[in-house]
Amino acid sequence: MTNHFHSLLKRQLKKYFGVHDVPREWEGFIEAVNAAYREFDADRAMLERSLELSSQELLHANSEMRAIFQAIPDLLFRCDQDGKILDCKAAGTADLFLPPDKLLGRLIQDIPPKNVGIKFFEAIQRAKESQSMASFEYALTLHGQQYLYEARLLPLLKNQFIAIIRNITSRKKAEEALRESEEKYRTLIENINIGIYRTTGDPFGHFLQANPAMAKIFGYDTSEDFLRIRISDLYRTARERMNFLEEISHKGFVKERELHMKKKDGAPLVASCTAKVQYDSNGKIRWIDGVMEDITERKQREEEMLKTSKLESLGILAGGIAHDFNNILTAIFGNISLAKMMAEPESRVFYRLAEAEKASRRAQDLTRQLLTFSKGGAPIKKVASIAELLKDTARFVMSGSNIRRAFDISEDLWIVDIDAGQISQVIHNLVINAQQSMSQAGTIGIRAENVTVGGKTGEAGLPLTDGNYIKISIQDQGSGIPEEHLDKIFDPYFTTKEKGSGLGLTTTYAIIKKHDGHIAIKSSVGVGTTFSIYLPASKGKVEPAGEPAEKPLAGKGKVLLMDDEQIIRDVGGSMLSYLGYDVDFAKDGDEAAEHVRKAKEAGEPFDAVIMDLTIPGGLGGAEAVRKILAIDPTVKAIASSGYSNDPIMADYNKYGFSAIVPKPYDVDELRNALHAVLTGGDD
Repeated sequence: MTNHFHSLLKRQLKKYFGVHDVPREWEGFIEAVNAAYREFDADRAMLERSLELSSQELLHANSEMRAIFQAIPDLLFRCDQDGKILDCKAAGTADLFLPPDKLLGRLIQDIPPKNVGIKFFEAIQRAKESQSMASFEYALTLHGQQYLYEARLLPLLKNQFIAIIRNITSRKKAEEALRESEEKYRTLIENINIGIYRTTGDPFGHFLQANPAMAKIFGYDTSEDFLRIRISDLYRTARERMNFLEEISHKGFVKERELHMKKKDGAPLVASCTAKVQYDSNGKIRWIDGVMEDITERKQREEEMLKTSKLESLGILAGGIAHDFNNILTAIFGNISLAKMMAEPESRVFYRLAEAEKASRRAQDLTRQLLTFSKGGAPIKKVASIAELLKDTARFVMSGSNIRRAFDISEDLWIVDIDAGQISQVIHNLVINAQQSMSQAGTIGIRAENVTVGGKTGEAGLPLTDGNYIKISIQDQGSGIPEEHLDKIFDPYFTTKEKGSGLGLTTTYAIIKKHDGHIAIKSSVGVGTTFSIYLPASKGKVEPAGEPAEKPLAGKGKVLLMDDEQIIRDVGGSMLSYLGYDVDFAKDGDEAAEHVRKAKEAGEPFDAVIMDLTIPGGLGGAEAVRKILAIDPTVKAIASSGYSNDPIMADYNKYGFSAIVPKPYDVDELRNALHAVLTGGDD
């Protein structure tokens, strides 16, 4: 390069100045120029090598980008700011309707469907203005099936843009399925009757989450109000809370654990809880997740069933004892009543007999209490108004007491189907209990009102069929009943009194249950106790009372007395003979039927047959009456039983009997029954 410059300079000097050689004084200048040329040659060689290397790297980079471009599963194309497609990915272009060679060079806004193309063009303009990504979603129907896409437009250099198009059909379906699942789960959580919660694990405890049912269980209107309370305040006792925490901390979970809690208004709540502890990385309790169900009513029903089962077990024993005892009492009553009729009313003998009869009546009351538990027994019900029964019984019990009584009885009180004697016994027992719980001061409130159970406006939480009831409440101001005794007060022979059989409340409970009713109790120590009785309202009418019939002095006719007990046949025969009847006897139903057949064949039929319903090892009155009436339909059958609550005694006409005479009976009761069936008089 240096020699070339020197030769060139000599030619120029000769041409323009006629100089054949370069002057010596120019040698320094020429050397400087030569040095510059040498540096230029070096830089040029380096630049040429650099350009050659950059070109190779660029080709390699372009190759890599092309590979990435083809490997991306999304649809890709490059376009300019006017929407002209400059490049397009080959794979997956079926979603674009047209193959790549039909897309290149065309405007995106002109490619069908036009509405999608216009959206692309609008996105290009947005990306151009903001110099950032613009995106949108659209739908296409391909081969009869709809697909969903997401398009993203990113600005490049020289006003070019790259579009990334992704098929999001599966993702959208998954998102929709997840949304629907979450919505179903949310709806389930918010509407299910079971409480679902998350709490802290400290002794006081706080709710982190709770569904509406959880708040409702505890009597709160909103979850927000419920979440603000301390969990320990929901337990009846602090010990109950600690027992729960100790168990779940030790085991890590609890399953269907019974918790005794309380509602917002203080009402007792029994809940079934299943919960599990969630631990943090240090092994400490992070929170407790659980579900809770209100089982208060279920526990009440279980307790009712348990009480009923206890009463049925007692009834099996009581029924047998009472039956035999009533046979003995019948002999006692019969003989006493006969002896009284033979004695002078003013004599000492008559007085002693009257005292013996009074004592026997007390024994009869005890027997009737036992028979209340008899399995299968039914009250002898009649349609009645209970208002006067309440007043009369309470006045009788509290006669001579310093404790006041306050009646609050609705004037429009509904009528009921009741066994007046049994319901009177119930009121008697409850008023006595109230009176004994108080000192010689205070008031016993007796209230009777109409209520509706169930429905939108009726009382809830009672183990009763929906409908109309009368509610009788007897409230005292006594010492109250400790909570630990509340579950036992209706148990047979349970009592806290120094005197008493422990059968009063058990009898009361059994009578109310057999009237298809319910008895509930609320009590606070030092405040008092309230018993509430629910009896179904009747749709019948109260029959007006007739004039009392005069007591017949004697009877006339032929009577057959059927009983397996010799003592009953003896005393019964004596009473019937005393009343003026001709008497014959039978030990069981077969023998009685044979007597009836022979008497009819002889032309001397029986006018009445008195039959014991229960004959151990023989045919009782329930079966024998059909056999006897088939022989002689004119005979009047009278049922007699030591099981005074036998179903036949409650509805004797249904079984073919004309009257009943429960054991134990005396002369007057026997006379009235026979007079009623033989003369058509009122029994």
